[in-house]
Amino acid sequence: MVEVNFTPHIIHLRDLLELFWNSHHPDNINDYKGNQYKSLVLYRDEEQRRAAEELMEQRKQSGKGRPKTELAPFQAFYQAEDRHQKYYLQRYPDAMNKLSLLYPTQEEQTDSTLAARLNGMAKGYTNLGRIIEEIAVWPISEGQRNNMISLIRQIRW
Repeated sequence: MVEVNFTPHIIHLRDLLELFWNSHHPDNINDYKGNQYKSLVLYRDEEQRRAAEELMEQRKQSGKGRPKTELAPFQAFYQAEDRHQKYYLQRYPDAMNKLSLLYPTQEEQTDSTLAARLNGMAKGYTNLGRIIEEIAVWPISEGQRNNMISLIRQIRW
């Protein structure tokens, strides 16, 4: 499960839902079946529920098909166990060791945008050049930025 915190006047829920439904196949995620792999959108209020329902219906009407995604009210969010955090990145001990210099605790690594982006890279969703371009616009000091870039360039993949 992924919890997305967003600012509605910057990005709309509908845009996030479109990205969600364009990025996975709700019928059979990663060839797994079962309740723990179902497609689910949790809404926090009636406005979010209505927006999701309307978009699902629009997708059906446009020929994309109504996503087989369950809608349910949000109740609580629980982080995955440590063994599931940054799952693909954990396969690269040198990367984990280098990141521990920036983020010494498991909690800091779990919350780290850099670790999340490197995890995506380890899975093949991005590359080092793109991550470095992203870091260039992060709201951090120049010293932090240079330190991060230097460190990730040293990782032995």
